[in-house]
Amino acid sequence: MAEVPNFPVWRMIRLGTYHGLASLRRALAASGCSVTEWADDLLKNPALTLRPSPTKVDLVKCTVKDLGLPEGGPWTRVRHFAWRLDLAECPPEAGPQLCLQEKDSDDFLLLGMTPIADRDGYPAVFTVHLTGRARSLDAYHGGAEFVLSPNDKVLFARPQ
Repeated sequence: MAEVPNFPVWRMIRLGTYHGLASLRRALAASGCSVTEWADDLLKNPALTLRPSPTKVDLVKCTVKDLGLPEGGPWTRVRHFAWRLDLAECPPEAGPQLCLQEKDSDDFLLLGMTPIADRDGYPAVFTVHLTGRARSLDAYHGGAEFVLSPNDKVLFARPQ
């Protein structure tokens, strides 16, 4: 039997620090984090909820290959493999919060979350682009048929 990887915590972020999507969107604008039209679609969707009170979430960064998919695989399979390794989906709020809280990374990260419908009804997940001090919140196709490559980096939550 293969050894189960022990993914270290990459970052701890705080959720529940904004009381409404409008205040979160204002904070993103004020921070200089660029928000694409697609990410803004998700931020306007009532399916995106914020934590009602402050809480901390430990994020784990791993590649699709790290999860046990050396050839990559569809988004649903990637999420399934993460669950088998005792990782949890990130709350969607983690995407915008990571944009606000992370200042010094250089990465392109997919948020391991339940997809949210964009304005056209297509499932999407947040992506966070971190380039030095520049930060961008985007959204990417999150449908079942979306295939990730082995080196794509995904964030999941470590269960508390």
